[in-house]
Amino acid sequence: DTFDELSEWRNDDLVDIDPFGPNDDTIPSFNASDPTDQATYYRWANEGEGLSMEVVSALDEDWQGIFEVALREWDNGSPDSLTLTSSRIAYEYECEGEDGIIKVCNGNYGATKWRGLNEVLLDRRRNLILQSSAKLNEYYLSRATRDQKQYTMCHEIGHGFGLPHWDEDFDNRDLGNCMDYTSRPQDNKTPDESNFIFLVGLYGEIGGTQAPSDPSRTRMLRGSSTTVESSITDEVRRRYLEARKDLEGVADDLHALPHWRRLESNAFGEAHEMDLGDDVVLKVEMLLADE
Repeated sequence: DTFDELSEWRNDDLVDIDPFGPNDDTIPSFNASDPTDQATYYRWANEGEGLSMEVVSALDEDWQGIFEVALREWDNGSPDSLTLTSSRIAYEYECEGEDGIIKVCNGNYGATKWRGLNEVLLDRRRNLILQSSAKLNEYYLSRATRDQKQYTMCHEIGHGFGLPHWDEDFDNRDLGNCMDYTSRPQDNKTPDESNFIFLVGLYGEIGGTQAPSDPSRTRMLRGSSTTVESSITDEVRRRYLEARKDLEGVADDLHALPHWRRLESNAFGEAHEMDLGDDVVLKVEMLLADE
């Protein structure tokens, strides 16, 4: 069983919580423990035999090699649940999300306190990820080691697949994967087997069988092999674009702004959400710079 396998990787300090629990600023860590209750985990629409996904690079040339390494690592997991294709578009600073794809961008986003950020639009009613975009902040990363850049890239793409944090203590034993918070990126810059086992729990294994995530499919979303009705109306898109303007500020000020709710806050990361209406939620994960 997928989750029996994952339990072998379980750290006693990991906590499994509902990320949409009570509106309390003192929320415990959002980590991956034994995810037997999959209702708390969002995922892309899929047929239960693995996920086919397009990951789009809107990066500049300096980041392209790091992106390609991260994508290759995620695409060649064992057990294998991901079939990834990549495309490259013109450089984007804003990194606005698009239906059905994961987009990755870089830029100097200023003294925001985060070095990596992932935004996902979530369909709460159907428990689905609708789009994801990741930003790499060169205000901090321009002077970082290549290992730190590789770790951050791998981490933010992992959130795009629906993965939570494995562990949020920088100072304990490294778990050896990029979804672990760490001060030793050289030891945690790639995914590991526990990440791939978790993904099989979300999407099934390529060539295997598992119940599809969404039984009602009516139109194709770009980048995905599964058709699903989009719930992003023009009004939701307008609210999304307005909400993104708030992300230009300092990370720990976000929860004080109207309509935002803080899900997680510690020395190493923050997570926030905003309800955009029509059962669509914007969730933001921030990997903070260890200044």
